[in-house]
Amino acid sequence: MPLMKLPKVGDFDARALDLLVSTEALCRDADAASVVRLDDWLDGDPVRTRNTGALRHDELTHRLSPWMGGADDATHAQGRSLLEMRALARLELPPARAVVHEGADAFANTLVAVARAVGEDDAALRRGPVASLRDANGVRIVYPAPGLIRPRLDEIRDYARAHIAECRALVATVAMVAIMNVHPFGDGNGRVARVVFNWMMLERARRFAYLPLSELAALSDGGFLLRLREAQYFGRWNGLVQFIHLAASRLFGSES
Repeated sequence: MPLMKLPKVGDFDARALDLLVSTEALCRDADAASVVRLDDWLDGDPVRTRNTGALRHDELTHRLSPWMGGADDATHAQGRSLLEMRALARLELPPARAVVHEGADAFANTLVAVARAVGEDDAALRRGPVASLRDANGVRIVYPAPGLIRPRLDEIRDYARAHIAECRALVATVAMVAIMNVHPFGDGNGRVARVVFNWMMLERARRFAYLPLSELAALSDGGFLLRLREAQYFGRWNGLVQFIHLAASRLFGSES
């Protein structure tokens, strides 16, 4: 897998930018009742019960979902978002805006701390090759070479430094996708990327309104992954932006 191109703000159309601004506001202003409902939904093991909660299944899927495999229950059965939420709360990280304006090591060190908090006790930026498991057709993804990891993390930090004041949700979304793309750790990259997304989104939030992207991805029959790949491979961000905004509006907005 090649390194994805980090998008310019101008690569997002006006509708996508409006949705990103709205997503930031929804997460920032979530009320106590919506956070309680989210916790109750997560406690009910929604992946095992196939309970999409405030969203409809057809809203989560993608037109190519029928050609994707089903949810990986071994990956999601333990409630990834609950684990991620506990890890982020326990870490008490400094504000994202402050970290990306610190020295060269601060952002990379934050990712290592997150990796350890989500279960990778010996986490360190990987020094060897890593690839996905082969799918039913024998195809696997080989992630970027380890020598590209640290320069790419510095680029993500610089991107966040340049744009986080302008649109926090844009930076959080791009950072999440770029971290998954470069795969800086041997394992736990999805968990780290989702925690970083929420860390950035929650900096100015009134409550701990954590977007449970792991469960929503598992319930989407590949819909989330397909939208993420569209952003990574083709620079088409609208589908992923719409998915995240829909989740925020249903979980934390007036529709919740």
